[in-house]
Amino acid sequence: MLVFLIAACNENSNHNTVNSNETQKHDSVTASVSISNSDTILRHIEGIKKAYEMTLAQLKNGVFDSTSFKYSCNNERNGTVSYFLDKGALRMIVHRYNEYSHQSAEDYYFVKDSILFFTYFERVSWSFDGPEGSTKDNVTEQRVYLIDQKPIRCLEKKFVVRSKESNNPKSETVANKEVSCASLESVINSFWVLLKHRDNPTSTCL
Repeated sequence: MLVFLIAACNENSNHNTVNSNETQKHDSVTASVSISNSDTILRHIEGIKKAYEMTLAQLKNGVFDSTSFKYSCNNERNGTVSYFLDKGALRMIVHRYNEYSHQSAEDYYFVKDSILFFTYFERVSWSFDGPEGSTKDNVTEQRVYLIDQKPIRCLEKKFVVRSKESNNPKSETVANKEVSCASLESVINSFWVLLKHRDNPTSTCL
């Protein structure tokens, strides 16, 4: 999942991931220093990418503490919200949930100094696809870069995965498309809802 998320931030399929344990350890050590200068780093796309990758490096190396809660909304939506902290400071929120029996989602919110700077969403809706119980997954991935809590670049991928196919597309080989950020401005509202429940978890509807 970490390797997949690292690839998710880049807008093409040729992203250079970390290739050695030594480099990963170096990133995890320097991340807290580099990302602390967020006033400068989070003012442009490349800086956001670096902060994003540093967060994942720290996560992989066990730097973060975490807490989570589960909820159920009238048995229509069931989910888990997890918060990842660095010395008490929130760095990431992960929200995984299912709606009815045919839809699932994973939402990742990347945070520094209580400021949301990047989100990654994956939506999967499955249905039967022909005879013999074969199925297909309609996958939508969305990436949103934010500056000053406002979406400034939004990317989207859509592809289909079929259970009977042996050569299904993979996320890293599907090109991102630039989309309007107008339809994704609600990411801020979703973030604040999850942030509110960090200290007030609920077992019912969010």
